[in-house]
Amino acid sequence: MSADPADFEDQYEKRLRAVIQAKVDGASVSFDEPAGGESNVIDLMAALKQSLAAPAPARPTQAKPTLAKPEQAKPAAKKRKK
Repeated sequence: MSADPADFEDQYEKRLRAVIQAKVDGASVSFDEPAGGESNVIDLMAALKQSLAAPAPARPTQAKPTLAKPEQAKPAAKKRKK
């Protein structure tokens, strides 16, 4: 299965040619903003200032872990005589 470029229509070129023709004919051309709704772009500087202005959350105190005594090493086995 492969895509054939002839199956697709170039909408951008079509609209651009219509705008150029309208300008040639002397018509006024206006560009509408695309209807995208709200943006998910965040103002990072405002978010940083807000986080710095907020009081820091209290950190829970943790008890220091107690160190377990290491097990005593067993003495090495004696060598056998040959």
